[in-house]
Amino acid sequence: MIKCLKTDLYRALVNIKFVIVVICISIVGYLQTDVTGVLDMLALKNGGSIFDSLYIALVFSQFGILVFIFLAAVFSDCLCDDLNYKNYLYSVIRSGKNEYIVSKIITVIISTVLAFFLGMCLYAITSSLFFGFEWNKSNNQNVVLEDLSTSNLFKGLVEGKKYVTIFVIMILFQSLLYCITSLFSMLVSLYIKNKLLVLCVPGILITVGNYIVSEIIPNYSGYIFVYMLNHLQQSNWIDFVLQRIVPTFGIITVLAILIVIKFRRDIVD
Repeated sequence: MIKCLKTDLYRALVNIKFVIVVICISIVGYLQTDVTGVLDMLALKNGGSIFDSLYIALVFSQFGILVFIFLAAVFSDCLCDDLNYKNYLYSVIRSGKNEYIVSKIITVIISTVLAFFLGMCLYAITSSLFFGFEWNKSNNQNVVLEDLSTSNLFKGLVEGKKYVTIFVIMILFQSLLYCITSLFSMLVSLYIKNKLLVLCVPGILITVGNYIVSEIIPNYSGYIFVYMLNHLQQSNWIDFVLQRIVPTFGIITVLAILIVIKFRRDIVD
């Protein structure tokens, strides 16, 4: 299992595609749009808040959907080549069915989190060095930090100016959403062998799913807000874990089980 995982991680992370994905994700952080949907480059000119610019780009900008597609491109399509060219047969014989597919699932999760984390770190560094962005922009409204300053969970971090810690927590928490969509792409790849279509699955899932849920649930604000720290309503860490982390890991576990079942039943057996 360990050997198989090392091979998959090397395959996912040590290549030019991973580097390109990280760079593309960092660029998305700059792609803010105004209310008309037109690209707004004012923040680049004046310098802005790292938190707020990223918040606008990922939540309100149409370009935020690209992050889902970029992250799916890291490794979610791995089974397409393996199944098309029967590359999986040798690996299954050598390491076993479960070890093979579980290694792929773990690699998708790790590579998704790592690509998003590195991309956001690259955005934070470049925006600060080249465009004068700051964690807490003086003489400017800091929406995210103001929201967090009223939260029982993060008020202490804001008051202590632990901005890097807040940023890391924010990125890791939001990466859970991307893990869900990347695993869903992997599941779809067991049914559809077209790599381009598999990579488009997260965008389709988010767009269609968001519309359906908004029609069912009154005053539904949107999927992305569930994983934004400044929109959390929990008053303590226990509620946060029970209401956000546990359900998320539950969804990830269900997707992983569905992938294993489909692979074992219809692909190998």
